[in-house]
Amino acid sequence: MRKLLLYLSKKFDDQTKILLRNTSWILGSNVIKTVLVFIKSIVIARGLGVEFYGIYALIVAFVITVQDFFNLNIGNAFIKFGAEFKAEERKDKVVALMKACVYATMVTASLSVILIAFLINFSYDSFVDQPGLEWYILLYAVADVATFFDPMGRSILRLYYKFKMNSIVQTATAIIEFTLVTAAIFLWPTNLEAFFTAVIIAKLINTVINNGIGVWELREEIFPFINSKVSLIRDRFKEIGGYVIGNSLSKSLRTLMNQGDVLILGALMGPSNVAFYAVAKRMANMIGVISDPFTMSAFPQFSVLLAEKKSKEIKMMLIKITKAATLPAIVFVIASLIFSELVIELAFGKDYLPAANPFKILIIGSVLSSLFFWNQSIMQSFGLIALRFYVYLITILFGGLISYYLLVPQSGTVGMAWGLVITKSIIIITFTFVAVRKLNRSIGINSST
Repeated sequence: MRKLLLYLSKKFDDQTKILLRNTSWILGSNVIKTVLVFIKSIVIARGLGVEFYGIYALIVAFVITVQDFFNLNIGNAFIKFGAEFKAEERKDKVVALMKACVYATMVTASLSVILIAFLINFSYDSFVDQPGLEWYILLYAVADVATFFDPMGRSILRLYYKFKMNSIVQTATAIIEFTLVTAAIFLWPTNLEAFFTAVIIAKLINTVINNGIGVWELREEIFPFINSKVSLIRDRFKEIGGYVIGNSLSKSLRTLMNQGDVLILGALMGPSNVAFYAVAKRMANMIGVISDPFTMSAFPQFSVLLAEKKSKEIKMMLIKITKAATLPAIVFVIASLIFSELVIELAFGKDYLPAANPFKILIIGSVLSSLFFWNQSIMQSFGLIALRFYVYLITILFGGLISYYLLVPQSGTVGMAWGLVITKSIIIITFTFVAVRKLNRSIGINSST
């Protein structure tokens, strides 16, 4: 696949070549990671069984949804403003920005763990019908909060186009998590305590690797300026703070959309239906093995190009990439619809065949998101954070209400799938329209100057 991307890159403009070259490294690691994650999900689903797998999905959705409202998503802010400081050749400001992001994350991470502990103490029985997991959920929250810092390690590498090293790190962490979790399932099947212990250990180890290697790889860019004070970027505090808060809230709403569906199903339909839906969603999201690397590569590149006033190059790149991806996307949807039952039965077993129906709906939303992967990155690079937040808020409220009161009560997991796809489609259409319009305006301004 990497050789194919490099071959295709010869037919595109310079900026598209850079995107494809950077993407090729991420794609390689993503393929390995996705294969491991898919095999791991099969092992977990079969090893835990439908009921326990549903409980596990509910716990993960609960922790991630709550904690994501405290996750500042510092990686995107670091890339956007770091790209500007890098263009100004102010490495001291880049390091000052890094330190400010880490300090802020330490505060919000601590607050999120305190809130999780409070919710577990007073409302555990309302969302988990399995006694004895309270401490494991809290420890899982502590391990998950450590991942708040992972975007910094990855973003440092992405900002300096160290995509090869970033890919090596992601592959290594995927292998570690796969090994620990699958070993726990094989040694102690249907044991949620042993399973959560393995997941917690894997998360902590991977956080150390992610951040440690990121800093070490760019030690020559960081260590000479390690004494840089945060006050160096004082004049940008308001702008950076607004971007961080707006982007964080938007990401939290996006997480609510991606995890709230599981919580709604858990409240209305029970763990078994959650298990079927989780399997369908896992399979539908596998297309991210192709689109996610482009998204990860595009954001730092867009940020740098906009800082250098090269909007026209961005537009050319987007047109060519979208055209090239349309036909394969259509073929993928058709193949998924035809072979969904066969794949689910072979991989997860007959017990999970009810996942086929919601999968056929969810795959539509996943393909649309992948085809227009770039609109999120453009919105972030232009700093349209407030608009992004309001679009998410309105569409998620609409999608959540129709799912809870209409779609899920009438159609169960299929209704929930339709609710998610409708919500995603509205967001995609809105973001694409705004992003293209903003890009065209930027091209006009740059041409006149």
